[in-house]
Amino acid sequence: ADPRYIPGGRVIVTGGYACQPYCVVLNASSAVSRPSDGPASAPSSADTPRPRPSASEARSTGGKHAAATGGDGEGGGSMWTCVMTYNTESYVEGAPGEHMVSMQTRDQGKSWSPLTTLEAFSTTTTAQVSAYGSIGARPDGSRLFAYWIQNVGNVSHIPNAAPSATFRADMLGQFVWRFSDDHGATWSDQHYVIPVPERAIDRNNTWMGGVQIMWQVDHMKITPNGSSLFGFTKIGKYPIGAPEEIYFMHSGNLLSEPDPTKVAWEMWPSGDHGVEAIGGTTSDPSGITEEPHVVPLTSINAYAVVFRTSQGYLGYSRSAEGDPTAQWRASAPAQYLPPPVGDDWLARFPNASGLKNPRGPISPKRQSNGVVLMTFYNNAGFGKFAQHTALSDRNHMWLTAGHEVAGELRFTQPELLLYDRNRSYGHGYPDILTDGGAYFITETYKSKPGAEAKTHAVPTQLVQLLYAQRTLATVALRGLVAALKAGATLSLPAGTLPDFRTYPTYRYGFSIDVWVGGAGVSGGVPHGPADANAAGWSALTTAMDHDGTQTVALEQHQNGTARLTLTDKAGRLGVGWTDPVCSAQLASSGPHYLAVVVDGGPRMVLWVVDGHLCDGGPMGSGGWAAGWSLFDDAFGDVGGGAGNLTLSVGSGVKGGRLYSTALHTSESIGNWRAEYGKTNL
Repeated sequence: ADPRYIPGGRVIVTGGYACQPYCVVLNASSAVSRPSDGPASAPSSADTPRPRPSASEARSTGGKHAAATGGDGEGGGSMWTCVMTYNTESYVEGAPGEHMVSMQTRDQGKSWSPLTTLEAFSTTTTAQVSAYGSIGARPDGSRLFAYWIQNVGNVSHIPNAAPSATFRADMLGQFVWRFSDDHGATWSDQHYVIPVPERAIDRNNTWMGGVQIMWQVDHMKITPNGSSLFGFTKIGKYPIGAPEEIYFMHSGNLLSEPDPTKVAWEMWPSGDHGVEAIGGTTSDPSGITEEPHVVPLTSINAYAVVFRTSQGYLGYSRSAEGDPTAQWRASAPAQYLPPPVGDDWLARFPNASGLKNPRGPISPKRQSNGVVLMTFYNNAGFGKFAQHTALSDRNHMWLTAGHEVAGELRFTQPELLLYDRNRSYGHGYPDILTDGGAYFITETYKSKPGAEAKTHAVPTQLVQLLYAQRTLATVALRGLVAALKAGATLSLPAGTLPDFRTYPTYRYGFSIDVWVGGAGVSGGVPHGPADANAAGWSALTTAMDHDGTQTVALEQHQNGTARLTLTDKAGRLGVGWTDPVCSAQLASSGPHYLAVVVDGGPRMVLWVVDGHLCDGGPMGSGGWAAGWSLFDDAFGDVGGGAGNLTLSVGSGVKGGRLYSTALHTSESIGNWRAEYGKTNL
């Protein structure tokens, strides 16, 4: 089984609509639990509208309660309390019936308590709809806080339009919050408003300031001085159109003040404009800047924010040092860390070091070691926003590790975290949880025929390799089959290369890494399938089956482009190329490190060149949406059958290795760094 395979995750809920399953991990020694044997169950039916039960009613009708003794279940005495936007009536986002719920698990997502409704809701109208919430806790867990956006004014139409019971109203109104003093078993009898000041974008929105259009997907952050903070988006055009700006709600006493009526809030920045889109909201009103996640920095007294855009990159900004109320810096693409050795070769290409992302959700969370783990999608988008595509740009979720460098948040090269072989399915709105030294992801698919919210255990090795990536400088031994030398011919036992119709082990696949020379030329225009027989290609490695059939061919063109051709026993082809930027680097003066990783889980071909996971290159200048490629799900055997294989190594190879496993990105980077600068290459 592959822990990255999304359908294999532990179910939270299925059916209807579900979004943002966000959690806090608590010590459950004094918690109240609601036992359950499986996925969370919806609140019991009631007449429409469905009211939220009072705290006293919840305590008496929520099922059998027992004080936890600790140490029970897989969680070792921990408990997760989570909140989520939920609707049993429809999978359509913003439909009547959408409301906030909470739930608990004591066994890391194997089973869940019944869902607790946090706000009254209607199944026939969007009046009072509540959605897109998050959860936070005091450090000792004695009080939890849940907050969300709610249509408190029962808005049912845009100006000069007729009222509609199904009017989408889940991203307007006011932010409200409730608290729980029993680990989320029950919640306060009333909600409390988070007052959001009006700004220029509000005064010029669809309601000309009469209604605030906004929503949030951030996780509550605790600052170094013990205050709380979350980021959100103000929208100019209903329901989710530019212009947009990012602001932050900060409370200095939410975590310490026992009286909820005395909790105070302020909004950052304090001027008439928030964090604008890349290029500027006021100069380019079409810019998208939304779904921010604020990250308090620890190396300096400042805050960073990472957010999604419509430009194919994650956006990034930072507050002024010592004054987050002042105007934040102009937005720019979020950046990878520069290569740890050698020159920063990506700097030769504008935006080549930016993190690619479609208009999709992310989830940065600081860990106890100070590193910020973040999910994102590692592609620039495959179609128009919110439209169905054969390959969803949210089908593969990636994980990167953020480090503070010179007062900025910069990110490692990513690892594939989750995937779904139903390639039209897009997954998102994750949370990253740590529990007892283990890592977990919650996420949801939220479209037809119905939602699938799940929890996934993250392989510890994947996370630890990300943590070590900046300094890793050893050759990977896992799955190592043979060293490669120029002109060599190797005899390999049957099964060395995979039969992709099976998946017997985690990270089943193969990897080849080689050191190659550079021609000292610029360019790197990729060659597509039509150029397969063009002059200028030379073999790096070629695998032949026992009957003389070529199954794997790794080649390089004189312009630097590398190409992998897979041929299964049925004659099916799988082909991948290095992107324009990686090809241009391979064409420059060398030597260069080139790795191709063929991952049998997602059926994916990935490339690593000189410490960089190829991502397609800069958008707007001939770049591709992604640097990885997929081969057909029906693709079969390239060497897993009977009979030995022969692997020939080309004369242009200065050294390398063959692996019978799909290397991690970090392992490939460790191989590169371990041999970088060696005179015998």
